[in-house]
Amino acid sequence: MATAVSKSKSHPRSPTTAQPLNPASAAAAAGAAPSKSAAMAELKSRVLSALAKLSDRDTHHIAVEELDRFIRSPPSPDAVPMLLHALASDTQGLASPARRESIRLLATLCAVHPDAAAPHLQKVMAHLSRRLKDTASDSSVRDACRDAVGQLAAVYLRPLAASAAGEAGNGTVALFVKPLFEVMGEQSKTVQSGAAACLAKTVEGAGPGPGVLGMFGKLGSRVFKLVGGQGVQAKGSLLNVIGSLAQVGAISPQNMQQTLQSIRDCLENSDWATRKAAADTLCVLATYSGHLIGDGAAPTIAALEACRFDK
Repeated sequence: MATAVSKSKSHPRSPTTAQPLNPASAAAAAGAAPSKSAAMAELKSRVLSALAKLSDRDTHHIAVEELDRFIRSPPSPDAVPMLLHALASDTQGLASPARRESIRLLATLCAVHPDAAAPHLQKVMAHLSRRLKDTASDSSVRDACRDAVGQLAAVYLRPLAASAAGEAGNGTVALFVKPLFEVMGEQSKTVQSGAAACLAKTVEGAGPGPGVLGMFGKLGSRVFKLVGGQGVQAKGSLLNVIGSLAQVGAISPQNMQQTLQSIRDCLENSDWATRKAAADTLCVLATYSGHLIGDGAAPTIAALEACRFDK
């Protein structure tokens, strides 16, 4: 809600009546910038030193505590972009614990300083996408990416989902969804599974609300388009995104029958994991969107009956 700010009338000072600057004040002003710059340089040096310690088991815990202090009590708001840049740097040779902790700390930084970090959200998501695609990332790093995306969605998308004007947040949703769909183009089942888990967490992090349908209403059709294609190996993981959409109420009544048909098609897939994920997704739909299934119940039950003896 905008607040009115009263402004008193000010008259520009005439050049002939301008007061000379006090020499002491001039010296203080001249020294302020270097002092602030020096403090920022010192902080950056300490942050980089702490990040280097993350890869050593003997200093890992100390480094985490030190970085957490920097994040929660930065000397000035100007320090937030510097901290974010350091945590989101693609340093080569980092051990998995260091990668995992850097991702967690990056999400914490955004949660503690959401306004200062908001202009850098695209950079953060690009960093997480690179970590997902990195062949050096193990399951713990991919799980850290998933959890970080969920935390970021809770910070930046949940307020939009709680608003009736959810479509106004489509630009912010795209910052999450677009890079993750790009990761789905990687020809690796492990990488695709990580991206799908992040997509599901994006939806769950936003949570239910009157604006969620406007934000995610088209996501289901994009998911099924990928599931029906030949290039996606992690189809079962993608189906979990549909379950997340159902949980938050982001499947419209108009799209429910198409959704059910697409899932029934997945029950006939040659891949067992995809068939299992399809059955699990139907269970989620029945739990959270049962009132929308309507005429689709009979063919869905018949499809499940046909899978009764599937291993």
